[in-house]
Amino acid sequence: MRNSKKIDHALLKLNNRLEILRVLRESGPMSRNELKEKTGLSWGTITAFIKELMDMRVVVETGKESSRLGRKPVGIDLDTSSRFILAMRVGGSYVKTMVMDIKGTVRGELKAAIKPDDPGRTILREAMETSLGLLKNNRIPLSRLAGIGFTAPGAIDSEAGVCLYSPRHPRWKDVPVRSLVEKRFEAPCFVDHASYCSALGEQWFGSARDKRNFLSVPIGNGISVGIIIDGRVYRGHDHMAGEFGHSCIDPAGELCVCGRRGCIEEYVSGRALARQAERLFAGKRRATRPLSDPEGKPGGEALFLAAKAGDSAAARILERMGSCLGIGLSNLINILNPEAIIISGGVSKAHEFFRPALERALEKHAWHFSSREIMVSKLEDPVLLGAAGIVMSKIFVEGLLFEKFRNGGNSL
Repeated sequence: MRNSKKIDHALLKLNNRLEILRVLRESGPMSRNELKEKTGLSWGTITAFIKELMDMRVVVETGKESSRLGRKPVGIDLDTSSRFILAMRVGGSYVKTMVMDIKGTVRGELKAAIKPDDPGRTILREAMETSLGLLKNNRIPLSRLAGIGFTAPGAIDSEAGVCLYSPRHPRWKDVPVRSLVEKRFEAPCFVDHASYCSALGEQWFGSARDKRNFLSVPIGNGISVGIIIDGRVYRGHDHMAGEFGHSCIDPAGELCVCGRRGCIEEYVSGRALARQAERLFAGKRRATRPLSDPEGKPGGEALFLAAKAGDSAAARILERMGSCLGIGLSNLINILNPEAIIISGGVSKAHEFFRPALERALEKHAWHFSSREIMVSKLEDPVLLGAAGIVMSKIFVEGLLFEKFRNGGNSL
């Protein structure tokens, strides 16, 4: 019984400290009295915890301000100079990295090209070197990293921190990301799938901050879905949930990279649109194409630019793409009944051309009594932000900073 009380007291203390951090992140800076009102905690508890958090350099006093009415109370805010979050994202032909303070303000980003055929460890090494360059550019020492979020597409064991397979990198197999990153940076690393991170990005920084049940559908060279149920990421039994791109909409259709036919990815993704653009612009001189890749092949963005310029054939391709996406999203709505679906990624920028067809497909195929709200992400890169969101969750929901301080780790 005594041990149970000890556990309950420790949990209550953690929750109270986390409530203070949550309020400061969302509404700070504020006085101790305002914190007392916002959190509902007693004056003694607020006073004791603020002192403790200041000793840990988690919060800081903002100073007294003079006015004609006298001196204002000392303000309290999160210390945005003592700890930082690093995020890494591996894409098909690039790595991107971002650093932000614990309030969520981005301090810098850096991107580097990679060779997709390189071994997985070589690609990871490039991601780490790019991240080190970013930290150096922003004069942030490794000792000030609260945590690192890493994301990539493919099969990922998030509990072990291992990227098992990456569809765009044929020589990527069983890379122990967490152990390699933690060894190099001496900070905790958390690894998750790109689709889950797209949902975390929307949850922490985007259009889903007030939603408990929603789907995030990033559409780039591939397509997947991040599922948030009751405020938490749903990963499935084997952590393989979200492979929306490989749901079948035509059993006799296009051959997919996965080896099966008719996957929605072969009709909706940037890669599928690039293939159709190449067919559409075949025979046209390179100089007359709206946009080409370095090899002279028209990319998916060429369709968007051509449609904007009045090319009816390009517009029809995007319209068909919208119909296919609408059928796929209707299936998700009918099964999961989300509050909203947020689409993102490069392809989403062409939504003015495919959205009408998407809405018609929803009207035809989605359950009429379900919410059918479709939103276009306002974030430039929700996946990369979501990698940072993993660490934000660890800090503000699970108490990562207190764990490190208690264990004598990377405290400042």
